[in-house]
Amino acid sequence: MRRLNNRGLTLIELIVIIVVMGLAIPALIANLATITWRSTQSQAIGDSLSYARSLLEEIKVKDFSDPDDPDNTTLGVNADDVYPNYNDVDDYNGYNDTPASGFSRRVAVDYVNLSSNQWSDSADPTDFKRVNVTVSSSAGFSGNITLEYVASAYKFF
Repeated sequence: MRRLNNRGLTLIELIVIIVVMGLAIPALIANLATITWRSTQSQAIGDSLSYARSLLEEIKVKDFSDPDDPDNTTLGVNADDVYPNYNDVDDYNGYNDTPASGFSRRVAVDYVNLSSNQWSDSADPTDFKRVNVTVSSSAGFSGNITLEYVASAYKFF
């Protein structure tokens, strides 16, 4: 009967293992850093979109024109309106806030016309207002997310 040699690894085998691990570990760490960065960026984009949607949904339920003064065509906050008690879409024109650390939201409202399937800005009051909600982020995503909504004076019930 022959005896098995159970002496373990030789010095050359250990050196080969160390070299292979030395080449593999930096590649794995580089991939891990990229994955972490992309995950952080995706989270910041998702958060930005959520903050934009929540404000836009808040604006969409408001009246097209001021219920207290329907003939007022000036865009912006009326003297008697204070956030969060805005009562019409254009009260949000120029509104900005910070919903969370690293994020800021701003709103722009303009009168628009529909011409050749394109919305274009109008200097005069119209029956349509374009609402842009823009969220800027410095938390993992240094960019802007903008959602657009066109409000109409016409009610479809």
